Amino acid sequence: MYTAHFLMREKDLIEYVKTSTDLFEDEEELLWKDIGDGNVNYVSKVWSPASGRSVVVKQADTATRLSKRALDLDRNRIEAELLVYENKLAPGLVPEVYLYDPVMAAVIMEDLSGLQIMRYALMEEETFPLFSDNITDFMAKTLANTTDFVLPSAEKKALVGRFINPAMCDISERLVYTDPYFTPATNTSISPENLSFVNDEYQKDERLLDEVAALKLDFMTNAQALIHGDLHTGSIFVDQAHTKIIDPEFAFFGPIGYDVGNVLANLIFAWVRAYVRRDSNPTRNPEFLPWVQLAVEESIDQFIHKFGEIIKVRNTLGSFSTHSFQKTYLRSLVSDSLGVTGLEINRRVIGTAKVVDVTTIKPTGLRALAERILMEAAREFIINRTSFGSGADISETIRKIFEKSARWK
Repeated sequence: MYTAHFLMREKDLIEYVKTSTDLFEDEEELLWKDIGDGNVNYVSKVWSPASGRSVVVKQADTATRLSKRALDLDRNRIEAELLVYENKLAPGLVPEVYLYDPVMAAVIMEDLSGLQIMRYALMEEETFPLFSDNITDFMAKTLANTTDFVLPSAEKKALVGRFINPAMCDISERLVYTDPYFTPATNTSISPENLSFVNDEYQKDERLLDEVAALKLDFMTNAQALIHGDLHTGSIFVDQAHTKIIDPEFAFFGPIGYDVGNVLANLIFAWVRAYVRRDSNPTRNPEFLPWVQLAVEESIDQFIHKFGEIIKVRNTLGSFSTHSFQKTYLRSLVSDSLGVTGLEINRRVIGTAKVVDVTTIKPTGLRALAERILMEAAREFIINRTSFGSGADISETIRKIFEKSARWK
């Protein structure tokens, strides 16, 4: 429709949806709403009050939405292509893409507003019994099937080139692997009660810094599988019967543990939030703490089992076929995932990319307690990541830190 890129707003978007798709009748009145709450792209809902049909339009601009940092428009091509690809590998677990327009750097896709953003649902202590099965299906199918176990060498290398994503990787390298460790904490980044702990102890822990450096090198060099790259509970829509994963604009061929660790960390945010608020929360759901602990355990255990079954059945390389090699490989995925779990926790607690799971904890003393619990867990996950073999090991670590935290109140 358009021959040059510009940032579309209300009238432009309504006309764009009508002329670019056959989802609406020409005479239908359409309405528009800005639904974007992130920094990177512009997200809008366009719908027909008469028919109830609706779509979401996600458009990239030449700079990020909030910070105005210059970015390549190609990120929306990566997102659109990956959603289509993921829908083939894990049908029904991502929104359907109706159109990708390279000129406008825009994607028109399925509207998921009938579902909830998982982060906010977890803050209300809602439980989702199908989540662990769904998220591990998604991760196992999208990750295992894009490894060298399954993809022919030439096909994988071509895909690696197709999904090179330097601008978005640079954001992750800075926010996840650098800023939390080399930028002094302030009252705007962490609770005052934790300032001296972070600046005088945490950021000067040489063993921690060495392990973070090793994990950063892995992120920059290990093209293990086609990862989502930002798989947190704000990028997951849920209800009691469905799970849908959105926003793969950070996708590239990277370390598998990056996706798994992000899922684990964001479940742990919900777990710690509920734990520190358990005595002061009048609407507390007594089923939530056991459920979220189990969700953490199952998210790693079921993933490793499903991933292992895929590479056992679909592996095409004799040199990768022995049981002992595959067992060692799977054990490394657990270790890598736990390292990233710690990185994601620190990114959200010490770094600038906060999560409301933590920042909205009241009173402030409980928020400070949650931050300290999370940082202690993160350090353990990063430094001792090779000692973890199962979800039960994660729960045991969290339990010990909960017991230790009684002395910090």
